[in-house]
Amino acid sequence: MNENAAPKSEMERLRALQEYGLLQLIPQPSLDQFSILAPLICHFPFSAICIAGNDQQLIISATAVPGVQETAPDWGFMQQIVHKGLFTEVTDTLNDPLTRDNKAVVAAPHIRAFAGFPLKDKQGFLLGAFIVMHTEPASLSANEQTALSIIAEKISDTIQTNRRKEEMHYFTRLFDLSEGLVCITDFSGRLWQFNKAFTTVLGWPEADLQTMSALDLVHPDDTASTAAELSKMGEGQSTISFSHRVRTSDGDYRLIQWVATPEPHTGNIFAMGKDITSETRKEQALIESETNARTFFENSLGMMCRHDLEGNITYVNKASADSVGYSIEELLQMNLYQLIPQQYHADLDQYLSNIRLKGKVTGLMHTQHKKGYIRIWLFNNVLINDGKGSAYVIGNAADITERHELETDLKRTKELLERTNQVARIGGWEFDLSNQRLYWSTVTCEIHEVPADFLLTPENAMSFYTDGNRTELDAVVQQATISGTPWQIELQITTWRGRKLWIRSIGHAEFEDGVCKRLYGTFQDIDEKKKADLAIQQSRQLLEDVLESASEVSIIATDHEGIITLFNKGAERLLGYHAGEVTGKESWTILHAEEEIINRGIELSAISGQHIEGFGVFTYVPELEGSERREWTYIRKDGSQIIISMVVTPIKDNAVITGYLGIAVDITERKKAERDLKEAKIQAEYASKAKSEFLANMSHEIRTPLNGVIGFTDLVLKTALNETQQQYVAIVNQSANSLLSIINDILDFSKIEAGKIELDISKCDIYEFSSQASDILSFQAQQKGLEMLLNVSLNSPDLCGQISSD
Repeated sequence: MNENAAPKSEMERLRALQEYGLLQLIPQPSLDQFSILAPLICHFPFSAICIAGNDQQLIISATAVPGVQETAPDWGFMQQIVHKGLFTEVTDTLNDPLTRDNKAVVAAPHIRAFAGFPLKDKQGFLLGAFIVMHTEPASLSANEQTALSIIAEKISDTIQTNRRKEEMHYFTRLFDLSEGLVCITDFSGRLWQFNKAFTTVLGWPEADLQTMSALDLVHPDDTASTAAELSKMGEGQSTISFSHRVRTSDGDYRLIQWVATPEPHTGNIFAMGKDITSETRKEQALIESETNARTFFENSLGMMCRHDLEGNITYVNKASADSVGYSIEELLQMNLYQLIPQQYHADLDQYLSNIRLKGKVTGLMHTQHKKGYIRIWLFNNVLINDGKGSAYVIGNAADITERHELETDLKRTKELLERTNQVARIGGWEFDLSNQRLYWSTVTCEIHEVPADFLLTPENAMSFYTDGNRTELDAVVQQATISGTPWQIELQITTWRGRKLWIRSIGHAEFEDGVCKRLYGTFQDIDEKKKADLAIQQSRQLLEDVLESASEVSIIATDHEGIITLFNKGAERLLGYHAGEVTGKESWTILHAEEEIINRGIELSAISGQHIEGFGVFTYVPELEGSERREWTYIRKDGSQIIISMVVTPIKDNAVITGYLGIAVDITERKKAERDLKEAKIQAEYASKAKSEFLANMSHEIRTPLNGVIGFTDLVLKTALNETQQQYVAIVNQSANSLLSIINDILDFSKIEAGKIELDISKCDIYEFSSQASDILSFQAQQKGLEMLLNVSLNSPDLCGQISSD
């Protein structure tokens, strides 16, 4: 049953049943007599006392009903009687529509008639019903009804009487078991009755207490005040409360607080006492503690205060006031919002919210000094409830402004160091020899490329080194542990991921009583630098090899002042000097002709508009254009001179010229060959000119008579000649013209040599041209007895036309 939904009277009724102890099937011997009596005074053979519980029916006493041990809520007839609240009788249950389907009717014990009275207590609560039942149709007489009515009232009285007896038993037990002193005495102090606490608390035997007066146990100094209290009760004052010291059996005294009530008509006093000795001592200790705490609070060097949940300051000590520059009186008129700068008010809101929710908050609080600068407090505040519905906060703080600045600076320095180590790839390590524990910093782990869950041990730490690297590291570590010698070596490791890596290991030893206790140091990733150094070494070695191999090329390097810094084998071979003889000396004063340098200086000065001399004649153009190739004269060690072709380039370091490099080759023989070739060319040109003049003269001399031959043959051909004569003269004329063409060609060769040739393009007949050529040759053929024939196909399109030629 839902108690919240039940009416108030129903809840009170169930509470009454609970107090009577009737909501459980507990044997009720005192009620069994009524169940037995009922069948004896009426002719109904069965009776039952039923209790209307919470959604259940409890039969707390009954005669034996055949086949019935326990009942369900819908068994029997109690509900009808309780519902009416009056005497109820049904003479034949089968004829009553409310009972004909009842389980007690249709099944065992097949009840055919019943009658009953409701059971009520003094408050009028319906507790249940008293019922008599018959297996045959029947009815009660008037006398039987009256008798059952009386029995029902007695059942209700017995239930209530049993409850009172039970309560009395509880009171007696409470009296005996109470830890406080409970007693009944008269106005003279005689103890009529007392509980066991008098023995357990005061130690007095029961026999001694029966012969003593309560005043005999009171401390002599409290006797008068106790007698005065008893006198007040004798005068009619109802209830009083007082305290006094009571003597124990061992002679000690306990402080007892009494509450006493007199009963004037009997002359008795009912008193209850509580031993407050420990509480009083605790209160005194608390008072002393509060006094000491207040003294400590007010005079503490630490900052202490009290404020409410709105931030209003209600108490503050001198140290707090001194920290912020205010007086105590000024602070007591202020709120935390006035003491804390505006930019930190959001933090203050969060603090007040957290102290309400959590009851305790620790953190930093920024306050503002009266002069305007910021102070930082480290606080640990606790919320206190005063037990009266109010709460306040006890604050305990320390001014850590200077420490906070140092910590901030230290943190910044630490972060800077960590970032520097990250950038420089420098990690730390430490090895405690006592417990064989090895520690690596984060950067050291990153250098070795180990996973996050790597379990570091001295054994697996050495596994990263192989071959000679392991041997070298073992040697320096052993030396350090024996003699304390620090080490700084470069080694190659194989990382967890299998990558080869160069590192620099630096280690130191720490001794205690002559025994090495700790090794510590740093790891630095120098892989890129090491590889760069190796590359530089290889490049330098390669350069040296190249310089040494360049035996036919002179390579000389100088600083920016012209002092020789490099003199290779080729230079030694070319000039006859050994490198040691000229290194550190001015190159331009010992290797070059002075007159040549002076002339070049004059030339450059005229071009640049500034005075250039000495070593500057070699560097001016290379600095402007990046390099210069020029021919110079070198003076060898034996004084002989050679002509060289030298390229000068600046040597730069980050765009800063640090020196110059001169690369030279001997061109003396080449220059001599050039001179010889030039002279030969001139001679050839003279010879060619003479030949051309001779040919021109000869061609003119030959053409004069030839023109006569051609002219007269032309005249002869115009005279009357026979066929044979005509042919012969024509051949002579043709041959003379051919000879003239040859002479003209010889003149063309002369023009070609002089660069004055001009082409004369004209049309010619190939058939005619070939016929003239064959006529010229036919006479020589006939002289030798040979037959010469010209066979030209006149049907060929390529030979029947004219072509352009010279």
